[in-house]
Amino acid sequence: MISTPPIDRPIQVLLARTMGARVAVLPVQAVSLAVSTYLTIRTVGTTSFATVGLLIGLGSLFAFLNLGTSAAVSNAAGESRVIHDRRLFPVLVSATRATIVAGALTTAIALGVAFLGLWPRLLGAGNASLLTVGAVTVIASVCLLQPLGQGATILMATGRTVTATLAAAATSVTMLALVGAAAILHASAIFFVIAPFGAQLIVAAVTCVVAGNAINIQARDLLSATINPNYNGARIGHEARPTLVMWILLPLAYQTDRLLLNHLSTASQLASYNIASQFYMALFSIVAAGSAAMWGHFSHARASNELPDVPDFVRLTVGFAAFGTLLAVGYLLFTPWLSRLVSGGAISVSFWLALPFGILLIAQAAHQPSAMVQTDAPGLRFNACAVAVMTILNLTLGVLLTPALGAPGPVLASAISLPLALALPSFLRARHVLGHNGEALGLGIPLRRTAVRRG
Repeated sequence: MISTPPIDRPIQVLLARTMGARVAVLPVQAVSLAVSTYLTIRTVGTTSFATVGLLIGLGSLFAFLNLGTSAAVSNAAGESRVIHDRRLFPVLVSATRATIVAGALTTAIALGVAFLGLWPRLLGAGNASLLTVGAVTVIASVCLLQPLGQGATILMATGRTVTATLAAAATSVTMLALVGAAAILHASAIFFVIAPFGAQLIVAAVTCVVAGNAINIQARDLLSATINPNYNGARIGHEARPTLVMWILLPLAYQTDRLLLNHLSTASQLASYNIASQFYMALFSIVAAGSAAMWGHFSHARASNELPDVPDFVRLTVGFAAFGTLLAVGYLLFTPWLSRLVSGGAISVSFWLALPFGILLIAQAAHQPSAMVQTDAPGLRFNACAVAVMTILNLTLGVLLTPALGAPGPVLASAISLPLALALPSFLRARHVLGHNGEALGLGIPLRRTAVRRG
């Protein structure tokens, strides 16, 4: 039987622990990021730094290579705390099989594109050799990360959120060590592309071992079942397919910003975006930690028929929006100064670039409760459709705004499209569903209000 801890506690406690841990380790991550950025710029120069940032950002475009399996794994892990069955193991087998096959095919395609010499044409301006080798390296690394990334998913979904947060901090420290070594050796720019992915792979492997021990699933047993053609994994398509659609579209909406800037603007604008985006992601990681914790919590609540009622859900959404506003104010105040500090004065971030990032941070925070309470199959399908509309609007606005505004253009496109096309429709549907009985969620039984409690 899978060993999982009880989490019969208010969601406020879970979020406070998770996001509090993230805030506690954020200085470590921020210092690691700042020093890594400084060392990279000092070693390879501003122009190559722009290309390094472009290549690292390319990895986010291929997040869809988990094929949406993280949704099935997270739901199965969250439900296992109520049902106490063995469904999590076959779900992991199916997820591992799917991501390994997808990764092998994608790496082969990336090598083919490199052989044809097409990566420089696809990625835009920059050193052709760096773009080619870097693109293949990044894609191969992302492919390896997909099966290994299930460890962190399990930790978050089973309530071990502090452990998962510490693992993220360990990744930053490991990256700094690798970047520092590359700087000391005066390594070429490609090693500064390899460093963050190398750090992620090292920590992800360790996290898988920790997660396996926590749920009493050993890596050798999982691998044995994965390669055994006679072992039938679980059906995960109903949850994975709509999540896969979102994993394909969300990177197109957010991670094509660098490509738009590299094709439609200048290297200096791309460098400014890289710096501003790094600080944005550091703050958004706090929100994302709480969001990941909510996924497992609401999967548990759905299985035990304890989803929140509408007033509690609205309060949770307002609370996240307020927290996002607090983070956005801090971002606006400190990012222009920090950008000059970590770049040695070589790169600046204007208020007009920081402002849309701040707005986007608020919108993302407000959206998380709506997204996480709708991780059942119908909710995932709805959000996949909303993400499709948002992506079309985002890309259209990005193409129109980037030539005129430079770095602020694609960020402003995201800050407009996310609230209008995704956050608001998702909030309205979640409010409607929670206002009706469990039949709206396919449960056929009344909902009880215990998952979210008043402080």
